[in-house]
Amino acid sequence: MRVLARGAANAVRRGDAIPPVLTEAVRDLSRAVRSLAAFLERPGPPDEARRYALEAAREATEILKERHDLATSVLVGQIRSAAVDLLRSTGMDQATALQALEEAAGRASEIG
Repeated sequence: MRVLARGAANAVRRGDAIPPVLTEAVRDLSRAVRSLAAFLERPGPPDEARRYALEAAREATEILKERHDLATSVLVGQIRSAAVDLLRSTGMDQATALQALEEAAGRASEIG
């Protein structure tokens, strides 16, 4: 999340136009974090945290069909990375988290 925050701060500092869909993806990441906290407080299925994390990655990746500038690509990559970290925090191993990401959002390198 720290790297995502740094990338966003750099984009804002440079005056880059941030697509609104990336703002919504960051909101979904924050929802995933809140859901993760609830999961840690009251263990049960982590479905909500996983759903928000994957939705954030899907939303962010979709913008690559329209834009390929550096600022957008960096933010998309960081959102996807954060989503995988959140999935792993819910108990998924790395391979399963990456598979879930690709099923929900596709491979970023194959978009556009």
